[in-house]
Amino acid sequence: MGLTDTTSIWFQVHLADLLPPIYKAGDSEQPDKPLQMLMKSFGQVLDSIQDNINSFLDIWDIDTCPASFLPYISHELGWEMDRSYSQGTQRKILKLLVQLYKIKGTKVGILAILRLFLEKTVEIYNVWNRCWRLGVSGRTELGINTWLGPGGWSKYWFCVFFPEDTLSEEEKASAFYLVSIMRPNYTYGILRDQIGYYFGSQE
Repeated sequence: MGLTDTTSIWFQVHLADLLPPIYKAGDSEQPDKPLQMLMKSFGQVLDSIQDNINSFLDIWDIDTCPASFLPYISHELGWEMDRSYSQGTQRKILKLLVQLYKIKGTKVGILAILRLFLEKTVEIYNVWNRCWRLGVSGRTELGINTWLGPGGWSKYWFCVFFPEDTLSEEEKASAFYLVSIMRPNYTYGILRDQIGYYFGSQE
C-alpha cells in the first residue's frame, strides 16, 4: 500500500495539533504553513503504518491478503510455494495445505495432491503385488502365466497410473515431485501412462 493510498487520515489531520502552541503560532504567520505541511507528510507515513496495523489480521487471511504475502504464508506453513502458479492456485493450495499434511504418507494423500495440481485421473497400485517372489510366494502359486518379481523389497514400490493420458516431460517432472512430497519415506514410486513406465529419482 502506498502512502497516498491510506484509508486512515487521523495523523494527517491532527498531528500538527499535537505540537506546542509556540510552534503553531510561528507557522500560522507563514502563507504556505511549511510546518503544517511537514507534519502532514509525517502523518501520511503514520497513517500508512496505522492501516497496516488495522489490517494485520487480513494479511493472514488466505482469501483476502495481498498476493505478495502468499509465499510468506506458505513458508510459515512449511511449503515452498512455486511462484509461477497463478494467484488463484496459490490460494487454493494454502487453504488445503493443512489437510494435505494430515494425509501425507497415504494413498489418499498421493491421489489428492496429483488430482489437485495435475487435474488428471490417477490410480495407484502395488507394482509387484501379483508377481511370484522367491522366499515370499509358495510353490502352488507358480503357473504358466506367472510373473517373476523381485524379493522382499518389492513391497516398498508402488505405481502411479494415468490411464487416460500420455504425460509430457513437464508433467512427469511435476508428478514425480508431488509423489515425493506425499509418499511414505520408505517407499518408491514409478509412473505409468498410456505409453509405458517411468522411473525418476527416488531421493
